[in-house]
Amino acid sequence: MSLGRKPSCFIAGQLDPVRVMMPGVDLFSDPGASCTDFRGSTLISRAGYWVQQEAPRAVNGALDAFLGEI
Repeated sequence: MSLGRKPSCFIAGQLDPVRVMMPGVDLFSDPGASCTDFRGSTLISRAGYWVQQEAPRAVNGALDAFLGEI
């Protein structure tokens, strides 16, 4: 892995109000657009802005999968 490429992932709650802050735009539609080594995204159902507190097991599962990949 070079210094410029860092593996990244996106984990968010499907109900996060940030997602729809701009009317008519899904702000989560292309989370890896600015990443050089994007490994994917996980939207956790029935969770909102505080996804790590609302669904800790699902967040840990997504993090484990990401870390297992790198």
